[in-house]
Amino acid sequence: MAVRAERPEQGLWTYDDLLRLPDDGKRYEIIQGMLHEVAPSPLRGHQSVVFNLSLKFGPPAEKIGAMVLTAPFDVVLDADGRVVVQPDLFVVVRDRIQELGIADPDSRPAVGAPDLIVEVLSAGTSEYDRKTKREQYERAGVREYWLVSRDTQSIEVLVLRGGRYEQHLLASGDELVASTVLPDLSFPAHEVFR
Repeated sequence: MAVRAERPEQGLWTYDDLLRLPDDGKRYEIIQGMLHEVAPSPLRGHQSVVFNLSLKFGPPAEKIGAMVLTAPFDVVLDADGRVVVQPDLFVVVRDRIQELGIADPDSRPAVGAPDLIVEVLSAGTSEYDRKTKREQYERAGVREYWLVSRDTQSIEVLVLRGGRYEQHLLASGDELVASTVLPDLSFPAHEVFR
């Protein structure tokens, strides 16, 4: 008879505990040691936006040797493994790829703060992305955080200054979106909502 491993109490979860969970088809994140079940697979519209963003990010990232990855891919933001997220898209610049442990194609997770993170908002995750994840990304030192809203067809870019996020830009329609992390990244906001 197999002995079932005890689950940690909420507040004590780590990445190692997450790895021991049986594959139940669900996605999980850990925020301050608290296990959170991530919403079921995103809707097609959400995935289309992530795909369109990855097409926009690819060439400017490649030009400077940066790496672009999309969910599902674990990112451990803290040293003790108690903050684990799966951003919709993230970028790590060339000099930090080795540091985050993702140079090998067979590696996982990324350990440390990516340089840029994008979250595509949905009804079920908007508050979580705007508050909980924003706080964790800010605390970890993610230099740039994008909040992409399908509802308003807008993109908000936050930049870390003095340890706090400040709005760099809010764009919709034909207004240009640009990045401080990827200097050659610029496009009209509406192009990712096709």
